[in-house]
Amino acid sequence: DEIKACGVDSVRSMGKLSLQRKIEAVLLERGIANPHLFVTVEDVDKVRLYGLTSSSEEKETIEGLVKQVQGVKTLINDLNVMRAPMSGT
Repeated sequence: DEIKACGVDSVRSMGKLSLQRKIEAVLLERGIANPHLFVTVEDVDKVRLYGLTSSSEEKETIEGLVKQVQGVKTLINDLNVMRAPMSGT
């Protein structure tokens, strides 16, 4: 039974890792290489995005791309749009 439990956990972990890599590949293919963007696969079909984007459009684009990845059923978008600092001059 212990071996079966480890096997199930391993399969689940591999599924999460596979989904994470698919998402990263899609974003890179579209030229989105934002060092402030983080993707976490919380469950086999549940993904959370968090971090900073440069615009609302980029946030929406990222969300749309991730939703299209096969295997993503639930998406939590916690991305924030980075506001440019106001100039004092």
